[in-house]
Amino acid sequence: MKEEDLYLDFWGVKVIKVMNAAGTIRGPEELQELTICESVGPIVVGSYTKEPRTGNPGQVYWPDPLGRYSVNVNGLPNLGADWCKKSLPGMVKIAREPIYHPLIVSVAGFNPQEYAELADLALGAGAFGVELNLSCPNVYSADGQQKKIPCFYPNLTNEILTAVEKTIGRDAIVWVKISPCCDLQQKALLMKALSDNNLVGEIYFESVIYYSLEGMAEVLLDHKVVKAVVCVNTWPNILAVDETGKSRLTFAGGVGGLGGFVLKEIGLNQTRRLSQIFKDRIHKVDIIGCGGISNGQDVVDYLKAGAMAVQVDTAFLEKGVRVFDDITWQLADLIDTSF
Repeated sequence: MKEEDLYLDFWGVKVIKVMNAAGTIRGPEELQELTICESVGPIVVGSYTKEPRTGNPGQVYWPDPLGRYSVNVNGLPNLGADWCKKSLPGMVKIAREPIYHPLIVSVAGFNPQEYAELADLALGAGAFGVELNLSCPNVYSADGQQKKIPCFYPNLTNEILTAVEKTIGRDAIVWVKISPCCDLQQKALLMKALSDNNLVGEIYFESVIYYSLEGMAEVLLDHKVVKAVVCVNTWPNILAVDETGKSRLTFAGGVGGLGGFVLKEIGLNQTRRLSQIFKDRIHKVDIIGCGGISNGQDVVDYLKAGAMAVQVDTAFLEKGVRVFDDITWQLADLIDTSF
């Protein structure tokens, strides 16, 4: 096996192809633990919003003990832009020592200008790049109404990218994270995954909205500031219940975003489809796979589907930093026979 097969030319920096996902690291202490790991590439912190958010109250995260899924309605807890302005420069420094990890800052605005301001703040603090979270399903207004998920609205996504591009320029490294819930094909794959994992009767679709993946891709291709797309975020508006029918979560009627192993085929399908759409386009948009990744074979599957790298979320939250060592060693063993 060539050592280089584990690595990626990440806009001029040699990095491991495996990274964490947004929502797993928010502050310097968590970052410190991860930055000593040689088996993780870029590190993603956030998502951060302009105003501080305490997150949603009550039971807002539940991991299936059998490892099939997780469900959360965290609501983007973070300390806000003023905290970021003070803390991000130090976090950038932490991520560089003792091993250099490019720091990617995930941001979530509630209007285009907030996205632009947060992206500018992150890059001004020395971040390597910015991830625009356009797909969080777990933010609610004071009256209990779910806030818009930007990627479901092409015009809004376009306005966000236009504002960001105008503020930070086309050459900045910006990713966009999108939802898995783009059409009936994706829902069918999720229903099959639920059936295959004996989750029918435990996982329910409370409501389903879709967006056009092809339409989203064309919006991204119109903005040169977009260097990559992350697919996928959690599946929105899912109700998970226990054996008595009681919701696993307590906020928002128990509805949250579904992640973990059951999203693997959904993430792979979206990766394949985007890879075909982006093929041979003048504006190159890379793909970062996310969803159901917990071992080396999962990484290989995403790379074969067209991803340049992957993000790990639920497995990292449940197993800790050691999951990156496990995945990378497994990946090293598989690369020779898989490509």
